[in-house]
Amino acid sequence: MNTSSNQSARGSYTVVSKDGTKIASRTIGSGQPIVLVHGSLTTCDGWREVAESLSDSFEVTAYDRRGRGGSGDTDPYSFEAEVDDLLAVLAATGPETVLVGHSFGGALAAMAARTSEIAALVRYEPGIRLDDQPIGGPAVVDMLAAVESGDTDAVIEIGSRRVVGLSEDEIKAARHSPQWQQQAGLAATWPRELASLDTLDVRPAVFADITVPTLLLRGTESPEWLRETTARTAKMIPETELDELAGQGHGATETAPQLLADKVRQFVDCTRKAKRSTEPITDIKLQADKSWNGTEYRSYPPGPVELTVVRYSIPPHSSLPWHTHIAPNTAFVMSGSLTLLNIDGVTHTFHAGDAFAESVGDEHRGYTEDEGAEVVCTYAGAADVPLSIPTGRALD
Repeated sequence: MNTSSNQSARGSYTVVSKDGTKIASRTIGSGQPIVLVHGSLTTCDGWREVAESLSDSFEVTAYDRRGRGGSGDTDPYSFEAEVDDLLAVLAATGPETVLVGHSFGGALAAMAARTSEIAALVRYEPGIRLDDQPIGGPAVVDMLAAVESGDTDAVIEIGSRRVVGLSEDEIKAARHSPQWQQQAGLAATWPRELASLDTLDVRPAVFADITVPTLLLRGTESPEWLRETTARTAKMIPETELDELAGQGHGATETAPQLLADKVRQFVDCTRKAKRSTEPITDIKLQADKSWNGTEYRSYPPGPVELTVVRYSIPPHSSLPWHTHIAPNTAFVMSGSLTLLNIDGVTHTFHAGDAFAESVGDEHRGYTEDEGAEVVCTYAGAADVPLSIPTGRALD
């Protein structure tokens, strides 16, 4: 893996985004690259347990999105700049990367997958709105006002209630969790992200540009609007499957990291098998500089090149006449068996699936026994040069 820093590919390093913003990344493990893109109100630390679980067989990179952790931030903020950040990370990890995005990170992953060469895409409840229904909507205005006044608790409370859809009891419980203070420290980044999602182009044609194998994940206990948007976007991407995280909500990156990692691993294994089954098989049947009986090839006949392919159907108990060749040629036995005999008494029988190089200037013939033969010969000759020359020798 290449990076823009002088540090090792394993561990911490930085890449530089299109607008010059430095993006901090961490890599563990070895194998096929995976890039993890976190959502709002967190950092790459939110992926820690998922990354550790996958690192036994993958090279896992998680990065801090701009405005948090070790990454920089540059005004003016835009969704497009965040996509550029991700593209810079993907340029470092390479075209075999599996891209995994959660929530807002899932929206970024989708847009990056439209233009970046990757191997596969996984999106866990991506932040994609339905039709003309905004995700942030009017709540963003009140959240921005709270940011301006320095009331980070209010930012989280407004977003939790009016955007995520948490109940008053759930918000009350969340206030006493360690995550609340961590999220409050990142509160200023949330409304700008929500506002960018509300302007995102979500027409089906946009997602139709994603041509890599894609997995959409949703929790069985997640808010219904997230479950619905996940299912809807799954239908917009050509090669997509939809799966569920049993008993989980929107935060399975931390509540069920092993389950999430297993889903990613299983999907990648399936895409590898599918790729192998559709790749063309190359089976070189013959490479030779001498014929089947050891006669070395010296040259091709002079004159304008003329290639000829002939299919011979030879019945059982047939004998071909004695002959020679001027031009090198190869043969492939499609079915049956054919025995070659040269003037010195050297014989060899070729069966279905065998390929052999014919001799040049060496008198020989072929014959079949109880089964006939279907043989395809390719002659590397020249114009006006006969494919074979009968010698007139009588058959035994």
